[in-house]
Amino acid sequence: MWEEVPALLPRAPTQCRRERRYDGRTVIEPTCRWLSDLDYRDYSLQWLECVEIVTPPRGDKPTSCRFVHLTNLTVTAATVIPISQTGRLRGKIENEGFNTQKHLGYGLQHKYARVSWQAAKNYYQCLQIGHLINQLMVLSTTFQSYLQGQITCRHLWECRMAFLREGHLSQPALDALLQRRIPIRLI
Repeated sequence: MWEEVPALLPRAPTQCRRERRYDGRTVIEPTCRWLSDLDYRDYSLQWLECVEIVTPPRGDKPTSCRFVHLTNLTVTAATVIPISQTGRLRGKIENEGFNTQKHLGYGLQHKYARVSWQAAKNYYQCLQIGHLINQLMVLSTTFQSYLQGQITCRHLWECRMAFLREGHLSQPALDALLQRRIPIRLI
């Protein structure tokens, strides 16, 4: 499909959209082109490309970025720029999540990939659940109240891990916790 795109682009000269936006005094000029109804293994896909030129306010050199997307959404002149922006946000979320899980304590690796595909999926789903719980905990107002002075998220994480490894809750204390309703408020 990637090899077909350069040959097909000249046949769709009207499928182009240019726009100019201002973010403060910064000028953002996306130029988008798209191709519709590309056949790939019995799927109808749309290809779109967005070249964005960002001109800073003080006459600095403009920067250019290129983004290419495949989608099954209908692409028109009205939707091409929002679809590209949404695709970029989704990619950013996925990359930030993977980077956090790989490098910031979650230990994302190719565990079990050679042993069992099901084991690899189970491992990753458990990792995702743990990451989600941690994100909700960090955004809770209760957790935020502990972040004072020199105390960091990492320190609180290590204290929590130490308690899980070495701490002990008696059955009556655990039963008392289970009977309480604990509201979770996010910031």
